[in-house]
Amino acid sequence: MTYCRFSSENFGCDLLIYKSEEGYVIEVAKDRIAGDIPQTNMSLLVYRKDKEYFAQVMRQAEFIETAKRIPINLPFDGQKFIEPDYEALGKRLLLLEASGYRCNYRNVFSGIRNDEEGVKETLGDKIESLRKGVKTDVEDDPCENCEDDCDECKRKLLKGV
Repeated sequence: MTYCRFSSENFGCDLLIYKSEEGYVIEVAKDRIAGDIPQTNMSLLVYRKDKEYFAQVMRQAEFIETAKRIPINLPFDGQKFIEPDYEALGKRLLLLEASGYRCNYRNVFSGIRNDEEGVKETLGDKIESLRKGVKTDVEDDPCENCEDDCDECKRKLLKGV
């Protein structure tokens, strides 16, 4: 189970946190993406504005692909920690937060708590439950001209055609 990734919070997260057979694993980034990263808004999916959301994702991906990376310059850059239990993980995350590493710590703890309690709702499940009652005429498929999301249609989305 992954609780956050470097791409979380529109690439604003310095930590990759997941659970493995060894325990809770924390990988700390050694650099950050420079510049103003184009943002994505997942709430568009709730309102069935999938085309707009995927256009945002494509703009962001193009930016990330060529963006300059800058060193974080904090004490735990590039390190990997394996914590045996929730308590040890909590202590490590508090240390990383106090050291200046970016992460949505509240969401991480909430996700771990749900995992410990056996709650298995995925992000897709959450979006589908929020979509109930939302009426719109927008199609889900970001590619109108074919069944696959072809490169030509993706380029049109990026250009806003």
